[in-house]
Amino acid sequence: MAYFLQFLTLIGLLLSSIIYAYKISMRKTQEKGNKLVAPEPSGALPFIGHLHQLRVQVPIPRILGNMADDYGPAYSLRLGSHQALVISSQQMVKDCFTINERNFATRPNLSAGRYLNYDNAGFGMSPYGRSVLARDAKDGGF
Repeated sequence: MAYFLQFLTLIGLLLSSIIYAYKISMRKTQEKGNKLVAPEPSGALPFIGHLHQLRVQVPIPRILGNMADDYGPAYSLRLGSHQALVISSQQMVKDCFTINERNFATRPNLSAGRYLNYDNAGFGMSPYGRSVLARDAKDGGF
């Protein structure tokens, strides 16, 4: 009788953990599905991403220029576990820093700032305020 209760408890825990993992994975796929993502070159390795494609023998600007010829003026690279957006068109750079400056001219929202720095209240981790963005707009963005 005791073995049967232990077996039922084990089955219940196993089933609930499978359902929980499934819900978490579905939530992550739904969040990823709503984002617009720039094209990404193929050949990324699991831990280092596209770092192996940035060889030392060939200058990095030439490699990035060749990728821009293949994938367009804006594409993304995985550099380790981080994703980087590469913009190679002068007009797109100007659009990023004049039209969409509020999205690009701020510090990232990191969990270290939330937990260690009182919800990004410290000077080093806080996002830029209105005065910085107003000063950038007055200077013309560049």
